[in-house]
Parts: sequence; structure tokens; C-alpha cells
Amino acid sequence: MGHGQFVSTMLVHTTVVNPGLNWIRAPGRFSKSVAILYSIGFLIAIASVSIGYEVANNPPNFYVVMGVSRDTPFSEIKKAYRSRSVELHPDKNPSPNAADEFKRLRLAYDVLSDSTKRDVYDFYGEDDALKEEVKAQSSSDLGQITSLLSYYVVWAILTYVLTLGDAPDVRAWAYSGCLLMLVAEINITLAKVGLSKAFFPQITVYELVQFMHLLYPPFMNGCRSMGAFYVRNLVQENYDLSIELLKSNKMILMGMRQLNAELQGLGHPPRRPKTQKQHPSVVGAPPDGGVGQQPTAEEAELIQPSPAINNAGGFAVPKFVYAIGFYLVMNYIFG
Repeated sequence: MGHGQFVSTMLVHTTVVNPGLNWIRAPGRFSKSVAILYSIGFLIAIASVSIGYEVANNPPNFYVVMGVSRDTPFSEIKKAYRSRSVELHPDKNPSPNAADEFKRLRLAYDVLSDSTKRDVYDFYGEDDALKEEVKAQSSSDLGQITSLLSYYVVWAILTYVLTLGDAPDVRAWAYSGCLLMLVAEINITLAKVGLSKAFFPQITVYELVQFMHLLYPPFMNGCRSMGAFYVRNLVQENYDLSIELLKSNKMILMGMRQLNAELQGLGHPPRRPKTQKQHPSVVGAPPDGGVGQQPTAEEAELIQPSPAINNAGGFAVPKFVYAIGFYLVMNYIFG
């Protein structure tokens, strides 16, 4: 995934997908089953639009242009080029883009007829295959490792940040999918396992990796949506219960104040105990039960109770980790 594609994907998922999912998952808006269906449908629509946009903006690969599969030998590629050149020649092709199509056909033949360029094209894409001097295998692998680590480190940090308000199981689900993608990408790219030519006759390894990178953000948000309904977040539940308890205590206290005011309005103020006497020299002192009496410690606790919630355990992330993550993100985006 290139820098521009990564930035656009990050902006879409932070400005469109996350607010949309939060709106759908808001408590009381939809029932649990309906909210799950809406969330899944919304994520499928976003993934379809993203993949369709990439397919529409990228030209067909060289195997599709030539009309051959990845296991076609050189002799068959040469025959396919001759037949396709007759079809796509500007003199016989009525398409307004006939010249560009014929030029791309010639480009595809130049790459697929060279075994070295063909391998580079399958694993590293069109840009590396079209360079004047094809990279050595070690330098190509080094660039692939750098790109691979950059992508997964950045998305690991973003996954951690975006799942801060979710249950820990949600982050575990997302990281499991990310780890599975990492293992699969290492096997088909660095280990040169490749793809089955029977199941993927015209899809290159590079295209499959780009497709996997487009699918991970919807998968991560899908884990968040499913976890919001199937995983209990005890910390959030305790917080919500404490807020409701504070509200109920305040309502009870207001009712007690109103009842006390009504009793005083009947003309029967509460009597002072006989043992309590007021010195006659004290002038202007407010009587017991008056407005000037300050609440006791017990009454102050009833008026403004302090929540007693045990902090959830867990390790605190050091500040330098955020600094390193911010540096990696900025370095990946701006190169």
C-alpha cells in the first residue's frame, strides 16, 4: 500500500467509518440484531467502494492484457502477443484509447517475455518491473521487508488507538487478524511460496497483497462492531451504574429537602433538645434548623457522594511509546 493510498484509507476510516459505526451502535437507537446487520452492511459497502475505486483507477495487469495465465510458457506468450496486436492495432481498434491500449500491450510483452522482469512483476509490482535496471534479489527483498514492517507497525498502532474504548477482547481479535495477514504475506512474498496458479490464474502476488491491505481496516472495525454487542465491558458498565447511582441519590436528596421545607411551612419547627441552650448574650445567632446551619460531614456525603469504583488493572503505556509511534506514523506518511 502506497503512502497516498494509506493516507486516504486512514482519513476515510477516521472521518467516515468510525463516526458512522458509533452512530449505529449508540444505545437505544436500534435493537442488537438490527444494529449488527446495519454495521456489517455499512462495512461491506465501504470495503466494496474502496476496492472498486482501486480497481477502476488501476489498469488491468499484464496477464489480462495479453490474455494468458501466469503459467503460460514463452512460446504461448509470443503467439498471444501476435493475435492481440492484430486486435488492438490502432488501425483496427475503434476504441478512442487504441494507441494507449496498443502501447500497454507492447509493454506487457516486454515484461512477460523476460523471465527476470516477470518474477519481479509478480512479486513487487509494475513499477519495479519497468525500471531500466531491475533490482537485485537482495535489494528487492530489503525494500519489501521495509514496506511490510511499515504497514503493519502503523496499523498496529492505529488499531490500539481506535480500540481504546472497546473491550480487551476486541483488540485481541483485531491483532489476531493482523498477525494472520502478516504470516500469509511473509509466506507468499519473502518465502516465495507464491499463489496457486490453478486458483489465481491471472492475479499476481503483489495484487493479492494490496487486496489484503484494503480488507484489514474493515475487518478491524467489524471486530469493534461485533465486540460491542457480544463482549461485556465491565469497566464501562461500572461507570454507567455509578453515574445512575449518583443521579438517584441527588433525586432522593432533593425530595428530602422539599419534604423538610413543607414541614417547616406548617408552623411546627423542630424543637431543640433540652440540654442545648443558647446564651442570651449571643445576638443574631440563627436558630437550629435555620438557613445558616452548615451541613454535617454525613449530609455533605449525601449531597455529593464520591464514587467508589475500583480502577481496572493493566499496565500503563509509557509516554515514549507514543512518541515512537508518532514518529513512525509521520515517517511512513511523509517519507
